[in-house]
Amino acid sequence: MRTSVLIAIIGLVFMVIGFIISAIVNDVLLSSSLFIIGFLLNILGILMINRDIENLIIKLEMESNKPGPEDIKKRPLRKPRRG
Repeated sequence: MRTSVLIAIIGLVFMVIGFIISAIVNDVLLSSSLFIIGFLLNILGILMINRDIENLIIKLEMESNKPGPEDIKKRPLRKPRRG
């Protein structure tokens, strides 16, 4: 989760640097390339955050579906098979 947030923040920094360069220096190639790199890093960071959230939701669902000690006590005992 930390790396995905870090990637998203780095992407925002690249986008801001690209915007500042385009406003001050008027270098279209450098500013647009930095902006595009930042945009792609933001998309990657958002996708990683979504994946982390989905994994956390799956873990929570698995924990909530586990039977408690009272449920285990209420189960009928299985008879051993004769072989």
